[in-house]
Amino acid sequence: AEAVRPLVEKITKLQGDLDAIKAEPAVENKAAGVSVTHDEADNPFTTLAEQCIAVKSYEVSRGRHMDPRLGRLEHVSADDMQATKQTGANEGTPSMGGFLLEPTLGDEFLRPLHEAGPFSRMVRRLPVSSNSNYGWVNGVDETSRATGSRWGGIQGYRMSEGGAKTPSHPKFRRINWELKKYAVLVYGTDELLQDAAMFSTIVTEGASEEINFMANDDIFEGIGPGGPLGILTSGCLVTVNAEAGQLADTVVNENINNMWQRLLPECKPRAAWFVNSEVWPQLDDLAIAVGAGALEPRNVTYGPDGVLRLKGRPVYETEFNTAIGEVGDILLADMSQYLFWEKGGVQSAQSIHVAFLTDETVFRFVYRCDGQPALAAAITPFHATAGATQSPFVTLAAR
Repeated sequence: AEAVRPLVEKITKLQGDLDAIKAEPAVENKAAGVSVTHDEADNPFTTLAEQCIAVKSYEVSRGRHMDPRLGRLEHVSADDMQATKQTGANEGTPSMGGFLLEPTLGDEFLRPLHEAGPFSRMVRRLPVSSNSNYGWVNGVDETSRATGSRWGGIQGYRMSEGGAKTPSHPKFRRINWELKKYAVLVYGTDELLQDAAMFSTIVTEGASEEINFMANDDIFEGIGPGGPLGILTSGCLVTVNAEAGQLADTVVNENINNMWQRLLPECKPRAAWFVNSEVWPQLDDLAIAVGAGALEPRNVTYGPDGVLRLKGRPVYETEFNTAIGEVGDILLADMSQYLFWEKGGVQSAQSIHVAFLTDETVFRFVYRCDGQPALAAAITPFHATAGATQSPFVTLAAR
């Protein structure tokens, strides 16, 4: 190590000198006859609108005016091309709007989907290979914890000496998935393209919010064929009955207690409550039916962060929950039990030809995903009243 250290220090110094030279627009060494010029093509586009203007200029001039930074995108590596290329018959053709969006800009659309989505940010994500659009996950087909049903059919025996062993076996099921597609088209006029800040804000926020909305709406109540299977339409959803004589459009203390009891015990440390904004005042005013005392503090509290908690678990207000009094206005869920597949993030492409006569550039954003609850049916506990199943997803019946 001591022998190598001087060489390492010399190499480090030379590298630092080289980096300093590259940082200059142009450095000429007359003695050595060497000139190092900074290549503008190495600079990424700083905004989406900046790149759009460059593409528009290239197309209108039929290739005579080309921003050097477009050349770098045009000759992107094969691996990067696989990850970011546009879909369709005209991929990779500059004259058909085939310039790829800058990869660092494309990431702007994926990030809000998982940070802002009340459901999508909590789901369990599973991998999708680059050459796959569908597949399956093998799971244990267990719907009851009764003897002879655990793990779908494994059963143990308490045996006396010399007793015969009885065979048993687990039961499996196949969870099939197939990627669905969301698409957003955004038209930008030439005038709008000139305002880089405004255009970038409109496209990045508008397209990402729309994709975010569709994905989370489908996770909550989607019917399946056109998107992920929704929790409210899944076979494992448990719906708790309203109390006898309960007034319409109300939530009472007994509702909360009964929903908590129907949640699978292993899901309680990870669960959260999701409610429509109209439900919130009902939660603040919850009272025990017998007597005039307020609900016990251990059941309804506000944390230092200002988040309401029921049974110690956080309550999130969403626009996807149904109106108060309808099924789905309040949901108790462990979202880690919702499986979610996505491929490649949000893919982006653009063209000036779709709306050429109106001086507009069209930007397309495509997101492919699928999802469904991990369980096909609710679970019957080992000891339970008939019909008192449990699940990671519990809602309240209509009132």
